[in-house]
Amino acid sequence: MDMAEEQHLLVVNDLKTSFRVPAGEVRSVAGISFSVDKGRILGIVGESGSGKSVTASSIMQILVSSGKIKEGSSVVFEGEELVGMKEKELRKIRGDKIAMIFQDPMTALNPVFTIGHQMEEVMLLHKRTRIDVLIDPQKRQLRDDETALTRLLAARKDLEDADPAFKEKAEGSFKGEKDLRAKIAQDKVDLEIGIKEAKAQAEYERTVAHDKYHYEFKRLSFALKNALRGGVVERRQEASRYSNEKQAALRLETKHLKEKAALIFADAKRLHVQEWAEAIRPLRTEIVLVGTPLARRQALKEQIVALNKQYSVIVKADQAVYEKTMKEAGKIYAKALQDLRVEHKARLKQMRTHRKVAIRTAFVDLKDNYETYRASFGVTRYSAKKRAIDMLILVGVNEPEKRMKQYPFEFSGGMLQRVMIAMALLCDPDLLIADEPTTALDVTIQAQILELIKDIQKKLGMGVIIITHDLGVVAQICDEVEVMYAGRIVERGTVDEIFYNPKHEYTKGLIASIPGQDATKGRKLHPIEGNPVDVFALPKGCSFGPRCEKCMKICLERYPAERKISAVHYSSCFNSAVEDVKTGKLSKEDFMAYMNQGFVIDSVNGRQPKEGRLKQFVKWTLLKLSFQKAQSAPKATPEDKNNGKEAK
Repeated sequence: MDMAEEQHLLVVNDLKTSFRVPAGEVRSVAGISFSVDKGRILGIVGESGSGKSVTASSIMQILVSSGKIKEGSSVVFEGEELVGMKEKELRKIRGDKIAMIFQDPMTALNPVFTIGHQMEEVMLLHKRTRIDVLIDPQKRQLRDDETALTRLLAARKDLEDADPAFKEKAEGSFKGEKDLRAKIAQDKVDLEIGIKEAKAQAEYERTVAHDKYHYEFKRLSFALKNALRGGVVERRQEASRYSNEKQAALRLETKHLKEKAALIFADAKRLHVQEWAEAIRPLRTEIVLVGTPLARRQALKEQIVALNKQYSVIVKADQAVYEKTMKEAGKIYAKALQDLRVEHKARLKQMRTHRKVAIRTAFVDLKDNYETYRASFGVTRYSAKKRAIDMLILVGVNEPEKRMKQYPFEFSGGMLQRVMIAMALLCDPDLLIADEPTTALDVTIQAQILELIKDIQKKLGMGVIIITHDLGVVAQICDEVEVMYAGRIVERGTVDEIFYNPKHEYTKGLIASIPGQDATKGRKLHPIEGNPVDVFALPKGCSFGPRCEKCMKICLERYPAERKISAVHYSSCFNSAVEDVKTGKLSKEDFMAYMNQGFVIDSVNGRQPKEGRLKQFVKWTLLKLSFQKAQSAPKATPEDKNNGKEAK
């Protein structure tokens, strides 16, 4: 592996992907090469059917059964060759180190499971123990060598079928196989030793983590006990405070004034009763004296009755005023007690709420300490749920705890796309592939999703591949652009080079077909004439030639090689070379050399049956015909059999 591949996050070299269909072979990707670095965003743009999504599927190794990556293709991710890697090893990379955002989130998510279940499943599927992390370099080296051996054996088998004298020519291949097998044996020894060392290191870390967990457990348990005991203390303090407040209510100034006024009326009643007694005493005394005439007694009785009536009214008035005043004082006291009772209940409610929060917080801290201790040696469902909630918050989903319990059909298109982004970021991937992330979204949501991807890319520093047909998306967030047509990259470079100095006619057509900042009312757009090329009838030369306004004869006969325009700009177009010659940017010698570099595309797509299949087909056809002939022949009767015997 060269140093250039080690420096890049992803290196795709001569990737060829085709699909076998009844009509023949569909060459969706026909030999493309590019690289992606960490912290950079690469945009792959082109019309529908140009091979963008197939390129992403080839990188992820998730092609359908009829799809196949051709021999000689290479996809190197972080120094590891993905083409030819075992499926078991690929599953450890997909979703973990390389994540993908699919076009339609509604079809990508399972409608019968909640969002939380599907997000937690990603974490649990890629859970790695501490030992797995420690032995990852040794496992990667073994995986690389096994992949190299698999590719070597597959290439030898293909060449052996094509060349009968292969064994005499393949001494280097057999020597390479021997060296690889020896290296694999050494890698297995290193892995075995590494596992033992990793177990010892993990055991040491477990001991340290257990000591820390035990210390935190004691501290948090004490905090939980204090939170539980604090409720009793607070209730006692509140009861004492309420009792003191009731005692203070007895000394209210307004109540005290009313009671003083009531005492005045009580004293007035006492004085009026004394006056009545002094006035009525001599009259009663004179009545009871012996010898008092009857008429006199009758007159005295009438005077007593009159005095009783007079003072009765006065005393009753005094009593009424006294009772009224005392009643008002009682109401003041009752009102004060009612207010105190309401405040007391409100304080108790607030106290219980705060106490519940304190107890819950202490309990959650205690549980978090335990789950953190468990998660330090592998992913648990608790840590997966917590990570999923953090990712939903990162992508701007409100109420993440509630959203985790909902199903995909309860989300809008923009929210589902955010969920897909969060799901892709769960394992902190080094490479994110976004396949049409803004399809079927309105302009506002589209801008939010693109801004979100760009912000997250800056925060995490990962590499991103944006696949789109919208040049506006490319101009907004991408650093580099690859323009694809008919399975090939026709132009690549930085965003500024592609937009301000396009060289390929297809790129110019894409830019001219979208409204720019200088678009005015009545100004017509310039669509690209014609239809995309038929994959079963590819021209020998440039695939865009039949639709190109500046197509030349050589364009239909030979495919242009990639030409370096600048240090960061490359194009495959004969017409751009002609224009550069006219402007003096390209010498005639270099122009002729470039024209000679063109090659003819193999356009034979017919399905060629294998020899073994042809023999099998002929065998079964003859067998079927003989069976049908035997079924259609008339059956022999007993008389025919007897005649046959007599004839013998």
